[in-house]
Amino acid sequence: MRYSMKRKVVLHGPSTLTVSLPSDWVKINRIKRGDDVIVQEKDKSLLISPTSFLPKGLSATFSVGNNRRIGRSMITSFYRSGYDEVRIEYNQIEFIEDIQQILFEEIFGFEIVSHTKTECVLKDLSGEGIQAFHIVLRRVWFLLLDLATDLFNGIKNRDSNLLNTMSVREKSINRLTNYCIRTMIKQGEHDYHKLMVYYRFVRSLEELADCYKDFSLYILKQAEIKPSRVILRLLKGTNEQLTLFHSIFYKYYPDDAERLNRETQLLYQRMVPLFNSGIDAYQLHFLFTICKGIRNLISTIVELQIK
Repeated sequence: MRYSMKRKVVLHGPSTLTVSLPSDWVKINRIKRGDDVIVQEKDKSLLISPTSFLPKGLSATFSVGNNRRIGRSMITSFYRSGYDEVRIEYNQIEFIEDIQQILFEEIFGFEIVSHTKTECVLKDLSGEGIQAFHIVLRRVWFLLLDLATDLFNGIKNRDSNLLNTMSVREKSINRLTNYCIRTMIKQGEHDYHKLMVYYRFVRSLEELADCYKDFSLYILKQAEIKPSRVILRLLKGTNEQLTLFHSIFYKYYPDDAERLNRETQLLYQRMVPLFNSGIDAYQLHFLFTICKGIRNLISTIVELQIK
């Protein structure tokens, strides 16, 4: 709960003015004597924040038992939540193979530091900072735009080899978005609202990548790749909108955001009647989902402009 209070300004020495920190806030954020805090000026106000949202060195222990699928999800959840060490107990030694697969495909920086027949310990050996978040986010964008372009080229040129690469590349995006979320929580924005906006944004990019991957898998399951002119035109349109969104994200202009909003709405309206036209409904569904995902993200650009 947010609240305000009056604090007495105390003079120390000839010119140093100090105020005490609220005891409840100190306890919640585990502030100790000698710790650093972040002090930000906002007009006539000062915002004081802990140097990270989570205390350093968080560790946890959980038991998988025989529930290997739930165990996989738990590992990713602890990683995203900023834990530095996780001890996992299991009944089946084969679960170690699941852990190794997760570390390879979905998690960056965690390694197995010890293991037995019934448990293993994962530990973060990377270290991270908020600067790394922005660097990795640019990498996510690069991979996503590449995925969109190659889906179009793969369908147009009937290139099954190119389409077959998309699942592996989508896993790379998952790995990087997991790292972004973890970094935000551990070292991220001190503006809590902006943290939530970034979290939603990163997860939405991940969902767009999933959709492009699923689209490619559906195409590969067909007896042969038959490019449809209508589908290709729509896919080209959604890819252009994704590229425009990327441009606006890094260089915001209200007129461009308004244009993107208008173009996604028009493409959205073009797709709806096509579901009753005999065109492959599954392919239309993927395009519809991508277009809707881009449209829903426009609000995050605006929210991130708020200082």
